[in-house]
Amino acid sequence: MAYRAFSVAVYLVMIWALKPGLLRRFRFHVDRKRLWVAIGVLVILVGRDVVSAPYSKFSVIDVIGAFVFTMAIGLDEEVFSRVMIFGFFEKYGVWVAA
Repeated sequence: MAYRAFSVAVYLVMIWALKPGLLRRFRFHVDRKRLWVAIGVLVILVGRDVVSAPYSKFSVIDVIGAFVFTMAIGLDEEVFSRVMIFGFFEKYGVWVAA
């Protein structure tokens, strides 16, 4: 978890230092209706597995740590690929950046 958090921080500092305009990609607006639909789909797809998982084998700290680690992986990948890599190569065209 510490590695993922550290790498996200390093990526953000690099983006801020080299090309601060890319940080605007982090802004987004969420429509409340779409948010509730997304939450409903998420509950339908993974709700049963989350409820029936054998949590008795793990401590609360382990479960929270696994959740935080999972979220950090996604954030790390999005910051690196979408903002940093795509943003730096976007000036050469979308096809080159992709």
